[in-house]
Amino acid sequence: MALLAVARHVGRQHPPEMTPLPGWSPPGTPLFLDGYPATLFGHVAADLRVDAVTATCTRETKAVTLFRSLGWRLTPRAEASADAVQHYEAKGLRWPDAIAAAAKTDVTHLERHNWDR
Repeated sequence: MALLAVARHVGRQHPPEMTPLPGWSPPGTPLFLDGYPATLFGHVAADLRVDAVTATCTRETKAVTLFRSLGWRLTPRAEASADAVQHYEAKGLRWPDAIAAAAKTDVTHLERHNWDR
């Protein structure tokens, strides 16, 4: 899936031990703080050229909600994968492990679109 591919790409650009900062829980942490990405999907959004000032002002904590607010349309499978990555990141998994765990999430029951791979 394209969204997981971008997350893998972003994860590889950072040290493999990347996790949430101590005391920060991604479900409650905005994706962007003070114009800078604060979570894995904050970095994914930045890599997708989301304007950091706009993203900071929205104070969104969920990737799916941020992307929707920008007018982007995600498939149900992409939304489930994004939610799964954020779930595993919130549990404290390192970014590569959170992405790998999310990739194993069963999304076969969700509607498949032509652009879902």
